[in-house]
Amino acid sequence: DSKEKRSNLRKELLLAKEILDQRAKLFIKESEIQNLIVYPYNNGFFVLVPCEKANIVCNDLIRKNIFVVPMSGGLRIALSSICKEQIRLLVKEIKESIKEIDH
Repeated sequence: DSKEKRSNLRKELLLAKEILDQRAKLFIKESEIQNLIVYPYNNGFFVLVPCEKANIVCNDLIRKNIFVVPMSGGLRIALSSICKEQIRLLVKEIKESIKEIDH
């Protein structure tokens, strides 16, 4: 029945939003611990990290099997593509790559 399908869809959407929110909170917390600057985050699928040499940093991260999207002035990280258990390491590796290359 369509009411049941809509109800199930709403539940799935709420669960997905909750998962993204948890990942974002953890990413922000770990960024603060590692002193990694992050653009203000309200909600959504992506976190943005300022980085002047985004393409070079991105290539360095690719060598470490970390895939982010270089943008003009920063790196875009898809929260939907990483599990909570990997966030601490992700933030650490991003910070290290930026420190080595961007400064």
